[in-house]
Amino acid sequence: MPLAILGAGGHAKVVIDIVERMGVHRIVGVFDDDPSKWGTQVLGYEVLGGIDEFMLHWRSRCPNVVIGIGSNRVRQKLYRRLSEGAFLVTTAIHPTAAVARDVEMGEGSVVMAQVAVNPGCRIGPCAVLNTSASVDHDCILGECAFIAPGAHLGGNVRVGDLSFVGTGASIIPGQTIGRNVTVGAGGVVITDVPDDVTVVGLPARVVNRAGRTPGGEKR
Repeated sequence: MPLAILGAGGHAKVVIDIVERMGVHRIVGVFDDDPSKWGTQVLGYEVLGGIDEFMLHWRSRCPNVVIGIGSNRVRQKLYRRLSEGAFLVTTAIHPTAAVARDVEMGEGSVVMAQVAVNPGCRIGPCAVLNTSASVDHDCILGECAFIAPGAHLGGNVRVGDLSFVGTGASIIPGQTIGRNVTVGAGGVVITDVPDDVTVVGLPARVVNRAGRTPGGEKR
């Protein structure tokens, strides 16, 4: 079944590897809005043009896509455009990932190598679970959430839309991470985190709010 990769950066390379290992789809090419990448190759697949061009001219030939873009906001915007355009945003799960049989996996999500997702979890659309992350029982991840490599979520954790849990971070069971939150690499979250903040450290504490610099000046 033909499939296109949207995005031509490092994240897309990992997505391509997953799609190849799944052995279900045939990648027809890569699309990216950076003109400097047009005509180049990503793991042997040509970057055929921009994403607008793909949406205008390729739907009848290749309705299946995987979004290979790491930025949560860019990925969400593109996911919504694709959904409105009746494209099929495909989920990509690495064969070595351990995903419990009752997990609700949102369309367009990407689950990388050695990830564990335990029973009762609900993963929102276009979420990313990066290499060796673990999501324990009954967790809920929002739309376009991103769990970075080696991050660990205890049971019954909630992660809001567009939130990012950094490399090696841990969230103890039962905590709620709000919308548009960044948990810094290696942070340990032991209390709920409100929307639109950055938290770092052990234990994780708020160091920045959306729209402000760490010193408090408004951007």
